[in-house]
Amino acid sequence: MSILLSAKDVTKTYKTASGEVHALNGVSYDFEQGVFYAIIGRSGSGKSTLMHLLNRLYDLPQGCGSIRVGDTDLRNIRRSW
Repeated sequence: MSILLSAKDVTKTYKTASGEVHALNGVSYDFEQGVFYAIIGRSGSGKSTLMHLLNRLYDLPQGCGSIRVGDTDLRNIRRSW
């Protein structure tokens, strides 16, 4: 199967009044075309943050992390809204 979506070293940190929250710390995974996936975990483990980054809904990975759809890095796609 071919790789449809690829996350490499994805990191996301939020700053709060009580300090920094590391929602994702170096997450890497290749999602294959034609396969169904479930992202599960306890509350606060970064599931929604990962989904937002994977579909570029709200944000981009920080630092050197990247998310690619096929050969295209999501940082290079202009949002229209």
